[in-house]
Amino acid sequence: MALPQMLPLSAYPMAILVGISAGMVAIAIMRGVTAIEAGFRRSKMPVWLRPVVGGLLLGPLGMVSPATLSSGHAALHAQIGLSLPLLTALVLFLGKAVASSISIGAGFRGGLFFASLFLGSLFGKLFADVALVVPGLAAMPVGFYAVVGMSAMAVAIVGGPMTMTFLALESTGQFSITICVLAAAIAASITVKRVFGYSFSTWRFHLRGTPIRSGADIGWIASLTVGRLMRSGDVRMVHEAEPEVLRREAAPAR
Repeated sequence: MALPQMLPLSAYPMAILVGISAGMVAIAIMRGVTAIEAGFRRSKMPVWLRPVVGGLLLGPLGMVSPATLSSGHAALHAQIGLSLPLLTALVLFLGKAVASSISIGAGFRGGLFFASLFLGSLFGKLFADVALVVPGLAAMPVGFYAVVGMSAMAVAIVGGPMTMTFLALESTGQFSITICVLAAAIAASITVKRVFGYSFSTWRFHLRGTPIRSGADIGWIASLTVGRLMRSGDVRMVHEAEPEVLRREAAPAR
């Protein structure tokens, strides 16, 4: 992957712009996934039949490009450093987004973690192509935009700005790019929180009736016990050895 050793000052505002743009696109993807999932539920289709229909819908996408059906690992490593034509990158991006939405909506196992990385790298390539023709946007190597877009999209969908930043550092080994990745990750996270409210994982908890706000709430719910939920002050406690009269007096009224 061709990455610059030294970044100009113009790279940092561009990284923030990529993060904001990736956040808006991620919101559209998350809404699309939920819309397809809701469509399968409204169709009254048996649960066992949904993966069959989903597979029939995914087949044509795989014929257009097998990368749309990949889990993200191989396709990401094979194409993150390649400069794709604008139309090719756009078709592959849309195909992968639709395939991921159909997979989750039809009931296949998995989520959007590696899919978000792959989609983010494609979004970065699209942004790099647009930067070449739009005045005011700095033209940077496609690998730079791919890494920044990959991290920003993953943060917008999955969350974890620091996790994605360290992932970019491990992948590139360059601190200068890592700082841009961190700026893009923060911008994407703030954009999703202000415009949408939650990451994809947190929102799916909401759709299932668990109104958590962040990962801290998950830990709080997991540590909650029945004893902490009960109101001990409303009931008078008596020892088992007390006379029957006292036990009847302490019993709550029915």
